[in-house]
Amino acid sequence: MPDNRQPVDEVVFSAVATTGFSTEVDVSNQQNIQVCVAVTGACTVKFAGSIVDKGSVDFASAQAPSNMWDYVAANDLEDPSTIITGDDGVTFSGADCRQFIINVAGLRSFAVQVSAYTAGAVTARVFACNNQ
Repeated sequence: MPDNRQPVDEVVFSAVATTGFSTEVDVSNQQNIQVCVAVTGACTVKFAGSIVDKGSVDFASAQAPSNMWDYVAANDLEDPSTIITGDDGVTFSGADCRQFIINVAGLRSFAVQVSAYTAGAVTARVFACNNQ
């Protein structure tokens, strides 16, 4: 049976220099996504997901029964034994580029958050593909 999942390849942040959430990505047809984050300063980056369709959740608003989302864990490709917990995220303290694999099975929408920002800029790209 052919795999009809549509590939995802989106730049969700482009040299952002403030806190906040990225544009949402529809991950409803994906099992895993790869996120590449490039930072030129100091901040924390977190990953958020929801079982609610893209456009129907507001990641920038508080979690609630009517706004269902949560932070999700990520596998660090630099050190595969390291799991980045969703609530903690990953802290950057200077210029760096990191890659993560995130299990999005069952999720419909996904976003990247910059928090604890003090300097620099953040670029993030979300990629998923059925590899066929």
